[in-house]
Formats: sequence, C-alpha cells, structure tokens
Amino acid sequence: MKILVVAHRFPPKHQTGAELYSWRLARRLRKEGHEIVVFAADDDLMRRNYSVRTSDVDGLPVIEVQNHRLHRSFEETYIDPRMEAAFVDVLRNVRPDLVHFQHLLHHSVRYPRIAREAGIPSVLTLHEYWLLCGRNGQMQQGDGSNCERPSLDTCARCLCTFMWARQKIDLWMLRGLASVAKLTGVDLKAQARKLRLRRLVNTDPQSLSEEEIEFMRGQLLLREASVRDMFEMVDAVIAPSPSLRARFLEFGLDEESVILHDYGTDLKPFRNLTRVPRGEKLRVGFMGSVQPVKGVHLLVQAMADLEGLPIEATIHGDLSSKPEYVRALRKQLTPSVNLAGKIPSTAVPRFLSELDVLVVPSTWWENSPLVIHEAFAAGVPVVCSGMGGMADLVKDGVSGLHFETGNADDLAAQLRRLVEEPGLLERLVAGIPEIEDIRRDARFHSKLFEAVLLHHEELAAENDIEDLALDF
Repeated sequence: MKILVVAHRFPPKHQTGAELYSWRLARRLRKEGHEIVVFAADDDLMRRNYSVRTSDVDGLPVIEVQNHRLHRSFEETYIDPRMEAAFVDVLRNVRPDLVHFQHLLHHSVRYPRIAREAGIPSVLTLHEYWLLCGRNGQMQQGDGSNCERPSLDTCARCLCTFMWARQKIDLWMLRGLASVAKLTGVDLKAQARKLRLRRLVNTDPQSLSEEEIEFMRGQLLLREASVRDMFEMVDAVIAPSPSLRARFLEFGLDEESVILHDYGTDLKPFRNLTRVPRGEKLRVGFMGSVQPVKGVHLLVQAMADLEGLPIEATIHGDLSSKPEYVRALRKQLTPSVNLAGKIPSTAVPRFLSELDVLVVPSTWWENSPLVIHEAFAAGVPVVCSGMGGMADLVKDGVSGLHFETGNADDLAAQLRRLVEEPGLLERLVAGIPEIEDIRRDARFHSKLFEAVLLHHEELAAENDIEDLALDF
C-alpha cells in the first residue's frame, strides 16, 4: 500500500514527541512492506515562503513546504490555501492509496476534504489538543492556568492575547539575526522576541475591548465548524491516551469512531540493557524540552528543597530554545543538579539505565509522553504531574508516583519518599507495565489501513463509482 504521511514537522531537524513517533512508525511501516512518502511543513527562514524541497530521511522520501506563518487572518492558522495547493500537488504526484494525517498544524484542516474529494481515504492520529485549542493545542491560557474544556468566551479572551501570526518585518528581523549569529556567534533572538511580543500582543486580558472579544468569538465559531467538517471527512481517528480521547468525545465525536491505541516504542535499543545498580544517592533524571510548560523549574525547586539528602538530578534538553528561562534555572541550581543539555536519541537507553527514577513535571495535560514509554522500557519508574496523559500512563503507587501539578513542594515530598521509604522504589519497579512494541504498533496500523481501504472500496462499489483515481 502506498501511504502518504502528513506531519507538522519531521526529523532529523525536529525531534519532539509527535515528530519522532511519526518518523519511527513510518520507518516500521516501510519494513512491513508499505511504500511511504512524507509530506511535512518546515520553518526555515532562509528559504522562500511556501517553497518546496525534497529529501531522504533514512530511506523515506520527505517533501517539505516552508510555512513561515505570515498569516493574514486568524482563519489562515487552520485553513491555508497555499498549503492546500501544495497538498494537491503532492496527491497528484504521489497518488497514494491512503493518507495518514499525523498532524495538521502548519497545514490546513481542509486536507481531509481534499483527499475525500479525490477518492482517497484517510486516518487521523490525535497528538494533543490543537483541533480544540488554537493556542498551541495545550489547553492552557497565557497565565499558565489549565483549561478543563474549551469555552467560547474564555478561548476568545485567551486568543486575543496570543501571537498567532508573524508579520513580514518579523521575518526580515529574524533572517538578519540569523545572519548575525552565523557571522559572530551572538544569538539575539531572545531580545528580539521580547520586542516583538510588546509590539504585537496585548498581554492583559482585562484590557480587551468587547469588540475585540466578540470578533474572536466569531472567528472561533468558524474554526470549530471547519474542525467538525474535517472530522466528517476522515475514515478513522486514533487517540493514544484515554484523557485525549475523552476530550474529543466531549467535543461530540462518536465513541465508536475514536480508536484508543497508544504509541508503540522501538524496544530494540532497550533489549539486553544492563541496569546500573543504585548507589548511595537516588539518581533522578529529566528528558525533554527545557521550557516552562514542561515544568523543569519545578524539579529544580524541588531539588533545592532536598539539598543535603542523598539525591542528585540530571536534566537533558535543548538549552538554546528558551534562553531566558534557562538563565532563570541556572540561578536556582544547587550542586546536586546537572543541567546537561541535549542528549542524542542513541544515548537515551544508556542514560535511563543509570537512573533510579524519571521525573515528568509538565504543567499541561500532555497526551502520552514518549519519554514515559522509554523510561518503562528501561525499567525506570516515573514521578509525574497527576493529570492528563501522564496520569493515564503512570499508576500512582504502582509504576510511579503522582504529585500535584505545578507544586514543587509536593514533587519534593514524593522524591523524599523514594529516598526515605524502604522498599518503595523496588515496588514501583516491579509495577512497571509492558510497553507496546513499534513492530506490533505498525501491524495494528497496517490492519487498520487495510480495513479502511476495503471499506472505501466497498462504498465505491455500492455507489457504482467505476474509478476513484485522482482527477484534478
């Protein structure tokens, strides 16, 4: 089967959860005998907006379109006619049997309709809440407070204070700064971002006019209608976590149409992994994006509270994306915390083998964090925020411990338990569940794709459609 995979970003340049999973699943599906082509968006500011380039990533043909997010309206954040034109070209040239939409951020929610009208079935995987939340899909307001569910008035106020587009002056400025950084090594992006935020965004929701809020309410109703139409166009929807699935059922999706199926993990690097025995100190780790929403500051604060106890922490993640945040973290560091920077994916199993516990302190809902899957694959229990997809994966007191989201004192209390309670760590290790292998995950997708394609062909036969091949 020829499958077109649509992703918002793709490795090797982009290496966060959804991108890595899309890449790993695509590689495994190719090994299962499918022909895979990837269509992704990118944001290389030194390339022309909407220009197309092709590359090869581990044998996967990847078609990338530059989308610099120079949106002329809020509508273009989810319906982008020029990205749609690129998608039509890809469908015409690739002629896939099926499209797997991994993410439509930076693309257009009308892609599934375009595919349906071209006679091509599609499957959509949900990775977070972008289809419900226009603010990065995190169901979190500008002040960091979490939303239980979308609310028209709350969302309108929130998005009035959100910088959802760039202007051309931003593009020119960022290109200039990139050139300066290349020539001098001096990175001024953080300072430029502060100026840009002051210029473009009213960050005080209380000072918004009723006209601004009412306008955004109307925009959100249009967005919701477009998203609902998109769901009508896909043939199957996959939700990796119960929490994520529940949110979309609340949105109105039919229970039978949303398949609960968690991510698979490449377990090969974890086979025959030799665990490094615990020493005198409890070894705590963090892996992920070093930014506020990931709660790294909570771990740093908790470790400060535990100073003097036999415990140490290593934090791995990109330290360049949020320089102001990293500077604030450095000011709070105690000798027991090592801010270690990026870790290559090939080094992850070894790093985990040297830990006693992994901390996932995210302040937003999350979906099904890959880092928890990898920790469990390495036999490492997890201390996490007790909400969303994290709580779905980590059973409190069984395979890890929960702490109150955003509460560094409670995180410190849970880590203290691991230091002081005899046998607790061993019980948590024994409670770690089996993790889905990426090979079995790929076979699940193969069967689903085959069923969707068969159903599509049966419908075509019932409607006496002789040929559903592309005809643009």
